[in-house]
Amino acid sequence: MSMVKWKKIEDVCKFLRGRSLSKNDIGLGDSKVILYGELYTTYGNYITSIVSKTSSERAESATHLNYGDLVLPVSSTTKEAQIGKVSVIKVNGGSLGSDAIILRDISNPDYVMYYLNSTLFEKDKMDCVHGTTIMHLSPKALAQKIIPIPSLEEQNRIVGILDTFTSSIENLKQQISQRRKQYEYYRDQLLDLEGKPGVEMKTLGEICKIGDGLHGTPIYDENGDYFFINGNNLSDGKIILKLETKKVDEEMFRKYGVELDEESILMSINGTIGNVAQYRNEKIVLGKSAAYFRVKNKDVLHFKYLYYYLQTTKANEYYNGALTGSTIKNLGLKALRDFDLPIPPFSEQQRIVSILDTFEASIQNLEAQLSQREKQYEYYRNKLLSFE
Repeated sequence: MSMVKWKKIEDVCKFLRGRSLSKNDIGLGDSKVILYGELYTTYGNYITSIVSKTSSERAESATHLNYGDLVLPVSSTTKEAQIGKVSVIKVNGGSLGSDAIILRDISNPDYVMYYLNSTLFEKDKMDCVHGTTIMHLSPKALAQKIIPIPSLEEQNRIVGILDTFTSSIENLKQQISQRRKQYEYYRDQLLDLEGKPGVEMKTLGEICKIGDGLHGTPIYDENGDYFFINGNNLSDGKIILKLETKKVDEEMFRKYGVELDEESILMSINGTIGNVAQYRNEKIVLGKSAAYFRVKNKDVLHFKYLYYYLQTTKANEYYNGALTGSTIKNLGLKALRDFDLPIPPFSEQQRIVSILDTFEASIQNLEAQLSQREKQYEYYRNKLLSFE
């Protein structure tokens, strides 16, 4: 392996601060700009086009970008956001707003981007961060951190390998996005049944038992066997149990638990509305922002048909029209019980469910491939960027 030099970041590049732009400046003209928040939400490793625009006057007051600059946000209001996430500018023109910095004049910016974004550098980066509610990364402290600089040939080799991985990952993400769009289109088409021959309309209250969880705070027990979940634990058809999800004991379950089976459906009804999940025998107690549906007559209504219908565009339009509350939106149980559901013959429900299950399985297969590819990428990135 070629000789590796360890250098302070300030000896590898020039530091510049972004300045003078905010969300209020967006849409005022045709000059390209990047706000610090977009570095979290909009851009990946490489910025090949700039989406936001402002007036030429406002852009002139900001810091101009050069092709090959590294840009990174130095403020974050959420712990989930990866403060200091680095992107490489691969487009000519544009300006950078405040709460972000530029690292300029780097011989191989792509290599430095990969290293600064790696888990190998995570501890060094977080050493430069202070604050709790709003976190700030100190450019002065970052400049003093030391990074490995192998030969330019070795840097190019590493970048080539990692670019292949990230390109594959982005391709899988695009396939997943495209497959989701196809699924949502066919789901809405297949379930647009109102007024068709053999289809009976019934309210959800007629064909399902519908309720919600505890309106209050249980007694938590970190050693308990049951997770206390709310609507924010429901995502992508599953109950998501996080490290921070609180637990309760057997007594709380006996007191507040509701009877569910493997054909029960859960839905978020407070704050985030309409996220649906299948219950799969998880040991849970529901909070008030999670509603449950239990089919009364399983010979008339297929639970999976209900699961898919509750996610349709038409169903979500109904939810939005029935919301109450101002700051935090709420979907009441009465509104759910009054919702009209088209019920075709059971055999037709099974046919529809079979088609949508195939779509869902193909998406899950792509997501599994993506997860595996991301793990491979993390492994090889750390291996390639680890130097003595």
